[in-house]
Amino acid sequence: MEGFRTICFIHKAEHSYHACGIRQFFKWIGFSYFSFLPGSLGIGLDILKKPENQDFDIVVNMNRAAQENGSDISELFGNRWIDLEFKENEPIKDIMDHLISKIYEIVPGSRSDVIDELYRIYHQFDMAEVVYEYTCVLLKLAEKELYDLVLEKYESIIQELDKSEPRLEISGKMMEYFLFAKYCCYRNVNGLYELQKWSYEYPVKELINNIDRIYEYDPDFYRAEYLKAKASEQSIMEQVYAKQFFYKCIKNSRIEVCKSYLYYHLGKWQERGRQIVDAQQSYKKAYQLNPASMKAVFKLAVYAKKAGDSQTEAKYLNLIIDFWKLNEKNKCRLTLMDVEYVYKAYMLLDDAKRVNMQDLRYYSAAQEVLDFTKDLCKNAEKNSFIKRLYGNKVKYVCKAMSGRMDIKCLFNNKVWKNNYGRVNVQK
Repeated sequence: MEGFRTICFIHKAEHSYHACGIRQFFKWIGFSYFSFLPGSLGIGLDILKKPENQDFDIVVNMNRAAQENGSDISELFGNRWIDLEFKENEPIKDIMDHLISKIYEIVPGSRSDVIDELYRIYHQFDMAEVVYEYTCVLLKLAEKELYDLVLEKYESIIQELDKSEPRLEISGKMMEYFLFAKYCCYRNVNGLYELQKWSYEYPVKELINNIDRIYEYDPDFYRAEYLKAKASEQSIMEQVYAKQFFYKCIKNSRIEVCKSYLYYHLGKWQERGRQIVDAQQSYKKAYQLNPASMKAVFKLAVYAKKAGDSQTEAKYLNLIIDFWKLNEKNKCRLTLMDVEYVYKAYMLLDDAKRVNMQDLRYYSAAQEVLDFTKDLCKNAEKNSFIKRLYGNKVKYVCKAMSGRMDIKCLFNNKVWKNNYGRVNVQK
């Protein structure tokens, strides 16, 4: 399994949860990944026809998503192409069992006790909900019950990893995956402690040094640099080194579209350090490498707004809104982060385009998205993204998510009030 580091998922809007549930496992153990919904933000499968994006170790075509628009790019990837068929209600573990078996067949030497154990732990603790990065974003506003549940789950996962490590270390085979997963959990627990303004459970400098252990097992495991960058961001003393870690990871990543994610996070680091020009360039690079990146598109819209370039701002925001309109019949199946970006896009367009107090085109559309979010916990179908990912925690997630969006709504209304002297807030 030497050098097996990259995976691509092609999926439909209605299978966003399935794609999320599967890719979080590979993300957790250190893979670079590209999760693609053909047609998203106007980008088709041509992005995978580019030579610089054809070096994926595995491409997973979920329920013939790649063929939906008549294209067939399977020949570009040969035996690295996996057609993954599943039923709508099929448990995510059953789907992943089939995928993992296929990978074991295709990739020489891919089966190991380490992968089997990480896979077992991932499903035993239903880890997708805590590895999904939007969960941590929501915890900033969530009720304590959700925070406690996430922290308790991470603590249990780490205990399980600690029990497994001595047995797995005997052979040493593929321990780089195990160490990445363990230190990823350490870094995430530090993030949870940071939300409470507690001293970190895992000192950052020591954690960064420990991540370097990965190179003892595989000197080319470049994704370790990304983990070091994210860990270093958590310390005032160490955060200055994040830039060099990001750049090293970007340099060693062999697939251009996967570098988009790295440039986006580099841009966020630069933005926090008030390196505004550099941040904007990083976001531009993220967009150029992956024009289907909603995160990058939204950041470019924000920077266009700051520059007073309303035409460019509207161009980027309308890409997000067009995505929503195209997939509105599957809106319950879209990722929660996508829904929030749609809401923010409508609110920014309201601020940019409203000419009088009666012009509620974009504000009303934003309000509809907000109402949809508030009602998700009681109205969402059983196969919706939120119910399948979070189960009985849905009410906490919906409340935190709508709370974030309400804050954005109030902010934009203040802008409108400052400009026009009063505001009509619809509740």
